[in-house]
Amino acid sequence: MSYSMEYSATVEDLLRRFPGPVVLLRSRVKWGLVTLLGAGFAIIGAFMISDGNSAGYGVSAFFSAVALIGIVSPMPGSGSLRLTGEEFTITSLYRSGSIRWRDVDNFAVIRLRLVGFDFLDRSPSFGAAANRIISGRQGALPDNYRMNLHQLARLMTEWRRLALNQPFS
Repeated sequence: MSYSMEYSATVEDLLRRFPGPVVLLRSRVKWGLVTLLGAGFAIIGAFMISDGNSAGYGVSAFFSAVALIGIVSPMPGSGSLRLTGEEFTITSLYRSGSIRWRDVDNFAVIRLRLVGFDFLDRSPSFGAAANRIISGRQGALPDNYRMNLHQLARLMTEWRRLALNQPFS
C-alpha cells in the first residue's frame, strides 16, 4: 500500500510505515509561488521589449520557462520522492531515477537549502565531483517534499538505517 505525505505527518509517522512504499509529494504552494514569480518577471520582460530594450526577449523567455516549470512541477506524477525498503526514487518533471540505500550515506542539509547525500563505493563522476565542490555533497534531493529540511534529512537517515538492517532480495 502506498502512502502519500500529508502535511501533518511526522518523521515518526513515516518511519512506522517502513518498508513502505511511502510517497512524498511536492508543495503546491511553493511551486505556485515559483509560477507567479516567473510569470511576473516574464511580463516585466515583455514591457522591456515594448520599450525597445532587446534584453527583454531573454528575460521574458527565461522567466516564461520558470513559470512553466512552476506549473508542471506540482502536477500529479511530475514530482515525488518514493521510499521503499530497498531504494528511494526521485521523480522530477516526469523523469524518475532510483538509488539503493546501500549505495548512499551522509544525508544532511547542504548549502543550497536542499538535502544532500554521498555515494558509497563509486568513483565520483564529473557531476558528482562538481556537486561536492558546490554543495558539500555528491547528490541532492531536488525538493523538500512539504517537510522541514532537517526533518527530511533525518527521515532519509533513519529510513536508510532501517533498510540496511533488512535482508536484500
